[in-house]
This record gives sequence, C-alpha cells and structure tokens, in this order.
Amino acid sequence: MEKNFENAIQSDLVWHADIVFQSKSFVSTYGVAFRQNNTIDRRLKYFGINAGNMDVTVLYSTDGLNKRFGLVTLEDDLHFFPEYNGVYLLRADRYEDFPELEEHNMR
Repeated sequence: MEKNFENAIQSDLVWHADIVFQSKSFVSTYGVAFRQNNTIDRRLKYFGINAGNMDVTVLYSTDGLNKRFGLVTLEDDLHFFPEYNGVYLLRADRYEDFPELEEHNMR
C-alpha cells in the first residue's frame, strides 16, 4: 500500500530538535503531528540520524555532514525560519595587526 507524504508526516516520522525548535509554532505552521516529538542536543543529531532513531531534525543547510549522512534539505515554503545570512566577524582591534583587510572593504 502506497502512502502519500501527508499521511507519512502525520503518523510515521520521528522529529528531534533543539529545545528552541520544539515550539508548537513549528507544528502549527506546517500542520504536522509527528509520531514522536523529542528534544535532542544539537551535537547528537547526526548520531541519531545515523542510528535510525529520528527522521526529521533542524540543522544548518551548509553543514558538510548533511551530504555524508544522506540528508535532504526541505524547502521552507511557509518561511518558518528567518533568512540566514552568514558573515565573517573580526575583532575591531585586529585591524591594527592586519591593515590589508581595510583594502578589501572588510570593515
């Protein structure tokens, strides 16, 4: 018997996420009810995925381990997560030691 994705989300998938993402707002935004909804330390997520203890979690899409563990980034079409723009940060006092950074508009 073939299951559609909606039924899979409603009954079969196990969700683990940091305490910050365990809010009911995620569940209500996407209208999902996971079979299990557990909190996990962010450092243990890949172990949980690898052991088959969880199906869905929150990770950074840029993490190189995602490919290694066969994870797929799902589209956040309802914009639950804020846009993430990574930047480099440098202590202001380090410009004294590396003045060439000024030439690259890195201030």
